[in-house]
Amino acid sequence: MAGADGGDDARHLFVLMGPAGSGKSTVGAALQLALSADPAAAARGGCTFLDADECHPRENVAKMSRGEALSDEDRALWLDRIAAALGERAGASAAALGVLACSALRRRFRDALALRAREAGWEDVAFVLLDVSARALASRLERRAEERRHFFPPSLLPSQLAALELGDDLHVVPADPASGGAPAVADAIASRVVKRLAWERSLRAFLERWRALALARGLERELDPTRVVVDHACWRCATPEAYESALRELRAMGHRVAGSGVVAGRVIATVKLARPLAWRGFAVPAVEVPMPKPGRPKPDGWEHAEVALMEGAMEGDTEALRALRARHPTLPWREEGLEKAMNPELALDLGDGVAAKFHARPLLDVVRREIELGVATKGSAFTTTADDDDKAKALSDDATGPEPRSARAPNPPAAADEKDDDAFADPSVLFGLETREPFASAMIRGEKTIETRRYDLPRALLGRPIVILATPASDSPRSELRDVVPAGAATALGVVTFERAPPEAEKAAEKEKEEDAAEKSPPRLRHATWPSFEAWAADEAKHAVAPDPRGAHAWRPGDGEPHSGAYLRGWRVVDAVPMPPRPSPPMTRATRSLFRLEATVEDLLRESPEEGPGGGDEEREEEEGGEGEGGREATDDGGDGRWDDEGEMDRPWH
Repeated sequence: MAGADGGDDARHLFVLMGPAGSGKSTVGAALQLALSADPAAAARGGCTFLDADECHPRENVAKMSRGEALSDEDRALWLDRIAAALGERAGASAAALGVLACSALRRRFRDALALRAREAGWEDVAFVLLDVSARALASRLERRAEERRHFFPPSLLPSQLAALELGDDLHVVPADPASGGAPAVADAIASRVVKRLAWERSLRAFLERWRALALARGLERELDPTRVVVDHACWRCATPEAYESALRELRAMGHRVAGSGVVAGRVIATVKLARPLAWRGFAVPAVEVPMPKPGRPKPDGWEHAEVALMEGAMEGDTEALRALRARHPTLPWREEGLEKAMNPELALDLGDGVAAKFHARPLLDVVRREIELGVATKGSAFTTTADDDDKAKALSDDATGPEPRSARAPNPPAAADEKDDDAFADPSVLFGLETREPFASAMIRGEKTIETRRYDLPRALLGRPIVILATPASDSPRSELRDVVPAGAATALGVVTFERAPPEAEKAAEKEKEEDAAEKSPPRLRHATWPSFEAWAADEAKHAVAPDPRGAHAWRPGDGEPHSGAYLRGWRVVDAVPMPPRPSPPMTRATRSLFRLEATVEDLLRESPEEGPGGGDEEREEEEGGEGEGGREATDDGGDGRWDDEGEMDRPWH
C-alpha cells in the first residue's frame, strides 16, 4: 500500500516512553539498529538515538537518587536540554530518522516535547508507549538498584504509574518479558508503528491534494469541519491479489475490517482505523478498499474521499444533498447516486483522477446498518484463511495495545464494537453525561427532555443515577473532552434518572421484539420515539432551550415511524438531585457522550465544591517524582472532538 516504504523528505522522531524500567534505553538502541538496517532509511542517512536520561543536570540526578521529586523548574531545564540535544543531532547528522528514550508520562509534557522537537528540525514526532506490567517494572527496578546500574530508585515507581496519562497520541506496544526481548520489541515497532505512520502520511498527502482540488471548485463551505465530517477515503486496488494484500497490511498496522458487502458486482471492505486520522480539524475514522470490477481494473492508489453532511436520514433522504447541489448549480454533479435506497450520494469529478462524494451519514454507520439488515457481513467477505484472520487479529492487538498493563484504568473504555447493554450493566459503576450549557442546568431543573437523531441512551442506564457533566456553551457540536480526562475537566451539576419519552415507546419496543421473535425476522431498530406530531407537541416546551438553527430537534416527516436513520427520539428526566457545582472526578469515555466516573454518588454528594472529587491534586503533584510534567490540563484538544465507536462522533447532549 501507499507509504509502506516510509519514503518522504521529512525527519521523523520516535519517542519511546513509559515509566522507569519499561526498557526505553535498551529498546531504543535496538530500534536504532533495526531502522538503520532498512535500505530506505540507510539511503537517507540511517537513524540516530538519544537517551533523555543523559540530559538531566547533575542536580536532577542527585535529587532523584535521594527519592525526591523534581520541581517544575527542574523539569523545564531538562526539557530545554533535551531540545538542545535534538537540535544538535538534527544539525550534525544526515539521519532522517531519530529515536528518543524519554519517560514523557504526561500529555502536557508530550505536547511541549513535540513542539520543541519540531522547532529543532524533527518535522514528524510519534510517541510509542512501551507497555510493561507494574510487577515487571518493579522487578526490573529492584534488580537495577541491587546492581547500582541506574540512579532512579524503585520507591518512585508508584508516582510514575500515577502520573502516566494515556491518550490518542500514543502507539502502544507490548514490551514485557514475554514479548521476546528488546530486539523483538524493536522489530515490532519498526514493522507496525513505523509502517502505520508512513501510511498515515500518504493518506494525509492525498487528502491535501483532494482538498486543494475541491477548493478550486468553490467547495470551501462544504469542507467546514464544524459542519460536516470527512468520514473515509477510498484506496483502489488493481487486482484481487492487491486487495487481499492491502487488507493484510492494514490489519498488521492495527486497523480492522468493520464489514464488507457486494456492490456493483464486486466486494468492498470498510476498514475502521485503529485511531482516527487527525487532519485539518477532522478525525477521519475509516478507509474503503474495493475489489477491482471484473474487466475494469484501476491502478493501485487513493482515488476519492467522502463527506458526510450529518443531516437527514440514512435511508432515502436526499433533501440535504439537493440543497448542496442547489448551492453549486454549475458544477458537473453525478446524480445517479441520489436513487440509492441506502445513504444516497452526490459525486463530483475533481480532475486529476480524484473525486469527491457527499452523503447524509458516515460510512461506518451505514455498514453497521447493512450488517443488521443482512446485506453486509461483519469483517472481510474475501480474505485468505481463518489462520490469517487469527494472525491479523493478534497483530492488531499487539499494534494497538488495547489496554496498557502499566496503566490499568479503574473503568477502561468500552470496546469499539460493544453496542449492547453489557457495557453498562454493572450497577456499581457510575456514569456521567457530557451536556452543554444551558441544557445541562435545564435538565437538573427537570425542564429539559434530552433528544437525539443519532443514537440511544443505553437501556441499562434507564432508572439509574447519571451525573450531569456540564461543559460551556459552544457553537461547535463536537466534544471538547479527551477519552481519558483528569478531575475538573467538566462541572458536575447533579444526579438525574431518565425514562423513555414518551413512556409508551418502551411498550412499543417490547411488542416489536416479541413480534420479531415470533416471525423469526431480523430485529427492527427499537428506539424511543414520539408516535405522532401531537404527542411530540405535548412536550414541546421541553424540546429546546435555545434557538436550533440547524433544525436538529424539529419534527420532520416520518419521525413517528420506527425506521433506520436519524429520526427523533428522546428521554425524560424523572428525578433530579441538584448539588453545588463542583469539578468532575477523573473519568474515561465509555461511548459517545457517556463517561465512566472514578467516583460514587455518595462521593459527589459529600465532597466540598472547593476540594472536588479526588481533590488535593496540587499537593499530590508536589509529591510525584521521576518525570512529572506538571498539571493535568488535558481537556483542550483543539476542537477536533473524539471518535471512538464505529465512526460515531462523540458530542455533548444538547
